[in-house]
Amino acid sequence: MTNFSGKPLSPKTGNAACGGPQGGGMDSRRNGVAEISPKYLAEVASNAIPSGYKQTEVGVIPEDWEVELLGSLASIKTGSKNNQDKIIDGLYPFFVRSEKIERLNSYSYDCEAILVPGEGGIGSIFHYINGKFDAHQRVYVIRQFMNCVGKFIYYQMKQRFGKHAMENSVKATVDSLRLPTFQIFPIFMPCLEEQTAIANALSDVDALISELEKLIAKKQAIKTAT
Repeated sequence: MTNFSGKPLSPKTGNAACGGPQGGGMDSRRNGVAEISPKYLAEVASNAIPSGYKQTEVGVIPEDWEVELLGSLASIKTGSKNNQDKIIDGLYPFFVRSEKIERLNSYSYDCEAILVPGEGGIGSIFHYINGKFDAHQRVYVIRQFMNCVGKFIYYQMKQRFGKHAMENSVKATVDSLRLPTFQIFPIFMPCLEEQTAIANALSDVDALISELEKLIAKKQAIKTAT
């Protein structure tokens, strides 16, 4: 497995999950996560590409993983609503050009999707949903995923898309995103089983962090009140 910056973290997870050869890096698996062998660590420390891996535009990945462009994996279009359409305490999520999710009483989508503002907070705001929602006309709606796991794509975008947007801009800062920037974003692709395992593991981490943040906020509120 690699992290989403393309640096190798664990060996041949994709092969093990998909039924292929494990190579020389894996010692065992614990809850679907490969453990790292001393041989693999030595190869990484020497800055060599570990056995069973290859160099790609997204970094070093297992040999049996592929790299695909986001435009070939999903539909990418902007929403159609405006800020004035929002309704306080509305029935459905309304994704606008900020971290805050507004509400409204109608929806245009009922699906799994990744939402990315085309303006404001470039490369730092990403939403994931699976259900009914609507989107601002300057929010990109990435949906209709083909041969991939939507939440797996979401985590890759959170990790790497901001840097990609900067590298593909002719300006020193990015004030807005255009469709081609999304379409040419490279995604590393293990098999579907492995994508699901990675997405589930990262979701568990997100849930734990969220609970810890709530606990810290609660303790701070108690401390402030006393």
